[in-house]
Amino acid sequence: MRIKHILLAFVALIVTALVGGYIYLSTLDFETLKAQLQGEVEKATGRQLTIDGPLDLAIGLQPAVAVDQVALSNADWGSRPQMVTLERFELELDLLSLLTGEVQVNRVVLVRPDILLETDPAGAGNWVMTAAAETAADGTAAEGAATGDGAPADSGASGDGPLIPNIVAVEIEEGQFVYRDGVSGETTTLGLDSLTLAQAGAAQELDLVATFQGAEIALAGTIGAPAAVMADADLPIDLSGSVAGNDVSVNGTVATPLSAPTPNLTVSLAGESLASFAPLAGGAEIPPIGPYSLEGRVVSEGQRHGLEDLRITAGGSDLSGSASADLSGDRPQVTAELTAGVIDLRDFQAGAAETGGEAAGGAPAGESPPAGESPPADESPYVIPEMPLPLDALRAADATLQLQAGVLRIDEGLELSDITVGVNLTGGNLQVAPLQAGYQESLLEGQIGLDASGETPRLATQFSVDELDFGRMLNEQGITEDVQGTMDIRIDLTGSGASPRAIASSLNGSTEVVNDGGRISNRLLAILGADFTQVLGPLLGGEDTTALNCIVSRFQMTDGVATSQALVLDTASFSLAGGGTIDLRSEELDMAFDTDSRVPALVSLAIPFNVRGTLKNPRVVPDALGALQGAAGVAATVVNPLAVLGAVAGGAVVGGSDGEANACLAALDPDAQAAAGAEPQDSGPIEGVGEAVRDGAEGAGQAIEQGVDRLRNLFGD
Repeated sequence: MRIKHILLAFVALIVTALVGGYIYLSTLDFETLKAQLQGEVEKATGRQLTIDGPLDLAIGLQPAVAVDQVALSNADWGSRPQMVTLERFELELDLLSLLTGEVQVNRVVLVRPDILLETDPAGAGNWVMTAAAETAADGTAAEGAATGDGAPADSGASGDGPLIPNIVAVEIEEGQFVYRDGVSGETTTLGLDSLTLAQAGAAQELDLVATFQGAEIALAGTIGAPAAVMADADLPIDLSGSVAGNDVSVNGTVATPLSAPTPNLTVSLAGESLASFAPLAGGAEIPPIGPYSLEGRVVSEGQRHGLEDLRITAGGSDLSGSASADLSGDRPQVTAELTAGVIDLRDFQAGAAETGGEAAGGAPAGESPPAGESPPADESPYVIPEMPLPLDALRAADATLQLQAGVLRIDEGLELSDITVGVNLTGGNLQVAPLQAGYQESLLEGQIGLDASGETPRLATQFSVDELDFGRMLNEQGITEDVQGTMDIRIDLTGSGASPRAIASSLNGSTEVVNDGGRISNRLLAILGADFTQVLGPLLGGEDTTALNCIVSRFQMTDGVATSQALVLDTASFSLAGGGTIDLRSEELDMAFDTDSRVPALVSLAIPFNVRGTLKNPRVVPDALGALQGAAGVAATVVNPLAVLGAVAGGAVVGGSDGEANACLAALDPDAQAAAGAEPQDSGPIEGVGEAVRDGAEGAGQAIEQGVDRLRNLFGD
């Protein structure tokens, strides 16, 4: 019976409380209640609460309060008077919780809230609020000291802090959060279609539908309870959904979220194209890379933020490693260590053809480019572009990057292997070293330096490769299958300027290409141009291919002018030697060549020729007299092309793939030139030039007459 009496007494207590609460609430003056509520909020926050609309009260076991047109004032330094405005505020209480001395709010509803979070120029946030009693503490203490009374003039308080209610659920309808950075002045807006937060054990379930910078966001999952946040304890997060049409998930914790937020979160993204994130990047251009996936662990320590355990895939490419940015210095310090199985550059160029409405220079077709920009590439008279280098980006941050990749696919059939790249960028000085890659059985090695720390950027590059199989390269590129051979390449150049054209116009240094044996075809001549086919094609004697003995090309660069030091090609049927200059400042060509044939029947077709015009529009002009004299003049300062021809074609040296030495290198030796019956390194008249000219001119004339006769026969004349 005792239990029964206890239960009856407990029920009677509840009923009494409910009836008493009903009677009390029924007698309340709502205007007085509004004033009390405004006073309590100002006491707790130091901010003024304004309620312009009516206050409605629903009485029951779970009484509800609703007010319209509510506003909370902003910090004194804020950009607008109100920090928060609400069209409607609803609050539902649990009366039974009052019996235990707690305040439980079953539901809070915010209709069309407009919440502004902003910082001042010093970085202080308007969300940091100070209770009115604390704000007035200094003044009250001073007054008490003056009257001899140390107590506040009108304390009337027990000293207890404000009671923090337990909120079970929060709902937001059609609102917006605005964040304004007081340092940069930039403003971002998050539009809320709906937001629901509901307690689920020790966590809260979240359901969010929003729009940020025009991108739709939908997230659902759990986050830590408000009590943990207020206690500055670890905040667990487990959310998934979509952002701008991309799948996203976030899982982990944020330590000390109020005092010093330190995330340890695993983030994953996956979607059809990275370009979908363009609205979130403030409209910045993002290449349409995809399909892609990204997964990594977000870490933060002080001003250093980064991604560890990073895994990225895009098309057939993959990357893994870590990347971070340290923001504590004058410039961000970016560090990355990445490893790749395959990097296919085509994966990162997807959609480039879809921008067909724009020319290469970035301006729509038919329109002139903006002032200061170079014209589209197809309208420029130059091959080397005038487009400014992104030097401001080099000066904006420091970086250290280490990359190793198994395969780098540049294009269909063209790929490098075993790539090692080291990048160091400090104060605008970019150094790329080491720079290594394998191509077939060759090793490419080099280093590049672009120092943009001073007023005039400076470039220095060194590059070398031994036994590059250019025949296989042309075959794999689908250009021709009839070329065989390898070559050694050496490049050592320096220059200065803010664009590729400016750098090329100031180049100093040297280049060298050396081949020792193989085969070439008339298809290769066709690639060089129709003019080359007309001049050199007949020397193949009707054959599609001929054995290649050697090639040597050496140029010395001086202030943007490339002067030939050696230029020789020798095959089983003909030989070619020449020289001249390529002015990279204007891209004008001034080259002269002489040819010789080992086939007696083709001697009359081996005539000299000039190469004029520009790199973009070269012109090959056969000239039985002038070109021969030009070749002797422009190249004799370094090597005598006629002597070289005599050496390689006249039998003074033997080389090629089956010889003991490179025939071209041997022919360039002064002793070999002397053995061929000419004076080496002699810029004056060359013995035998006149006779060679006459023979060449006579042979060319005969060839022309024969060609005219064939044309007449063709048309029946």
